[in-house]
Amino acid sequence: MAKTIQWQSHQIEITPFISPKYLLLAGETLLRVDGKEVARTGGFHFSEKGCGTFYHDGNPLPIELQLKGGFLYVNYLLKIADNEVAKGKVKLQGLGWACLLWALIGLLLGSLATVIFQKII
Repeated sequence: MAKTIQWQSHQIEITPFISPKYLLLAGETLLRVDGKEVARTGGFHFSEKGCGTFYHDGNPLPIELQLKGGFLYVNYLLKIADNEVAKGKVKLQGLGWACLLWALIGLLLGSLATVIFQKII
């Protein structure tokens, strides 16, 4: 589930999800401001940082998202122009599908191994 934060006249969205890019073994997090992607982080990390810029009143502002991973939730700290704006937890999306897919792959590999070993023995 994405986390939406209102900051002044802007809508900021933090969306962590299990990524097929990492074979559903690691996640990615998108940071959007007013629907536009400003940062993307991901990979096999327990903590990471995504940085970008967006325009507020015609001036570019730096935005930073610090993440610490968990199994079901990701802890985040959001900063705009080095000021802490929000912190909390956001639920990781797609975890159920990843578990189901890996369970099916395990079942198929187990069945295949059984057939192979029965032919060998």
